[in-house]
Amino acid sequence: SEQCKVVCCISTGNTSVIKSCAQRYQVTRDGNRASDFSAAMPLCYPVNDTNTWPYGPGQLTNKGRLQMHRLGKKIRSLYDGFISQYYLPEQVMAYTTDESRLVMSAELLLAGLFPPRGYQVWNSDLLWQPVPVFRTNKEHTRRAIPVNALACPKFQRAQASSLEQYEEKYGRNVTHLVEYVQRATGINIVNDVPRNSVNHNLYRIALWFIWESIIHADNEGLKLPEWATRIYPDPIAHLISELTKAYATASDIQIKIFQGEIFQEIISFMQHKVAQMTAPKRFYLYTFHDGTISGLMHILGHSNYSVVQAKTGSALIFELHRDPQSGGHYVKVVLINGATQELELSEVNIPGCDSPCDFHLLCNITEKYYNVDDWKKECEI
Repeated sequence: SEQCKVVCCISTGNTSVIKSCAQRYQVTRDGNRASDFSAAMPLCYPVNDTNTWPYGPGQLTNKGRLQMHRLGKKIRSLYDGFISQYYLPEQVMAYTTDESRLVMSAELLLAGLFPPRGYQVWNSDLLWQPVPVFRTNKEHTRRAIPVNALACPKFQRAQASSLEQYEEKYGRNVTHLVEYVQRATGINIVNDVPRNSVNHNLYRIALWFIWESIIHADNEGLKLPEWATRIYPDPIAHLISELTKAYATASDIQIKIFQGEIFQEIISFMQHKVAQMTAPKRFYLYTFHDGTISGLMHILGHSNYSVVQAKTGSALIFELHRDPQSGGHYVKVVLINGATQELELSEVNIPGCDSPCDFHLLCNITEKYYNVDDWKKECEI
């Protein structure tokens, strides 16, 4: 499952907050989308049903497109005065991967953030302007997929251990749930899921297919069949929540290799700003997956956070502030809930650090997740 987030500096309309904000990093998850799976299994709304999913498997829906554009407008309302109303390349840098729905999510957010005005209106019939989005390879959500984990032996070994523990605790519950859905739908899901030599637990794969079938339909406001309402949101949400932790964030080794590299980049940009070594951008936008937000929340000490909580169209924002009196720097972390009508904000407390958190203390608290010189070597056993 995936979705994207943003890193940024967020103000609450208080001009003193805007003045103290030195940098903003926003990690965003993509908007609503169709499932990547279930084309051959008509569970809720199969992805080959073009009336329901006209753009195809895994692609943003119209609701998801509106979601990301609305998030961009929300960011504008929060940071107007900190970020110029004109798109200025010296102020803004946007990153994503090469996945189409993530690229589109980034573009839609930027369209909401930077509607052309003045000299930037190049077509009066099209109030849109191109804003570049650059590719990065420092985000590793896909590494959590067992067949991909083989490329990083240290991560794969830690993941295998975590999955064994998951199986001991939840394996029977997973089997019972999958068998219930098979009886209710008349579909042999376990027989139809793809097989590979790595993730040979077919019931866990089937659980994921069932979850994908339900969650994206529910996000779109589609009516769920009765069998789905009996298992959703719980117990399936809890089983998926714990499963995704086992895949990606159940141990410090997993957390570090999962999202430590992208966090390292964010910390590095902040360090450069604090040291005044360079003239970095004001706003860095990262459009990634729900796993990105989950991994970063675990780095910040929220060990119970899961991808189930990272709703579509949400954003995790890191604000770097400078105290005008002491000259010291501190970090405030804010979460925008994409599932709420008004895109509600909540402050993220960092265990072991006051809010806002002293920048150097934050670096010390999280150092074990990002203090790596060679990430390829970090994968070696």
